[in-house]
Amino acid sequence: MDDRIRDLIFQAIDETMSPEDFERLQDALEHDAEVRDAYLKAVGLCESLGEIATESQMPDSDSWSTGFSLSSRASQPEGWTTTGQAKAWTPAPARQFAVAATVLIIVNGFAFWAGRSHKPSEAKPIAITEQSQDGANKSRIAGHATLRRAVGLTWPDDARRHLEGNVLPNGLLAFDTGLAEIDFFCGATLIVEGPAQLEIESDWSVRVKRGRLRSSVPPAARGFSMKAADSEIIDLGTEFAVEVDSGNARVEVIDGEVELRGGMHDGRHLLTGEGELLAGSPATTDLAGGLSTFSELSLQRREADEKLLAR
Repeated sequence: MDDRIRDLIFQAIDETMSPEDFERLQDALEHDAEVRDAYLKAVGLCESLGEIATESQMPDSDSWSTGFSLSSRASQPEGWTTTGQAKAWTPAPARQFAVAATVLIIVNGFAFWAGRSHKPSEAKPIAITEQSQDGANKSRIAGHATLRRAVGLTWPDDARRHLEGNVLPNGLLAFDTGLAEIDFFCGATLIVEGPAQLEIESDWSVRVKRGRLRSSVPPAARGFSMKAADSEIIDLGTEFAVEVDSGNARVEVIDGEVELRGGMHDGRHLLTGEGELLAGSPATTDLAGGLSTFSELSLQRREADEKLLAR
């Protein structure tokens, strides 16, 4: 993967890329597993640093900024270089940076301890080999997403169980209780609240049979599709929520825009704060307000780790 693609990844996260560069990165994400892996790592780094920075804020500093751009060399993982022109940035207070660095050291230390203290699970293949028409063997990832984080998951007796970090293949993902954070290879991320049943169709598509979900889709993953009832929700760069249960289905846009295709709302666009009933009876409860945010899931996961460590 060349340095230009690495630059495009961080420009996508910063939302500073041109339409032409967006198309180039989108094509790379669709066809190159290495680019998808690098993109997911970069998004994860951005979220982790954002969460740490948020937790270190003073109570009256809602407008405080982390003070740096991920397009700068200082925020890139080791071994990554920037060939484009660097963006100007304002240093954050040294004390806040020290707090973030300390938390990262603690988290990494615990991750090392957890890895050493648990028995290794049976390895599952993350790639499969296929033979092309010319007889050459080619490998591709055996799945479309990864289970990034899980809190309190319980599984039906007949369901396939997954651990954090597992690649999720085509087919049904079902669990009874708990929260799961799922990273699709296109870059879209879902928080799924049980009981849930999802049909994973591709890097860019999932069908919701049951569950409550929050979807966050960065610019590079624009076009991600979520199917519910007889409608298809096409993301146009946004964050939205979906709930499907007992014949009822609804969608609500938290930020941005989605397009509805199929069903009785075919062609309709929903903007920030707007929602639509896709099937069944109208609900009286707020959908987005009752769903866990990404920072709340991170906090719950950390609390679960601390309880495990205290045993």
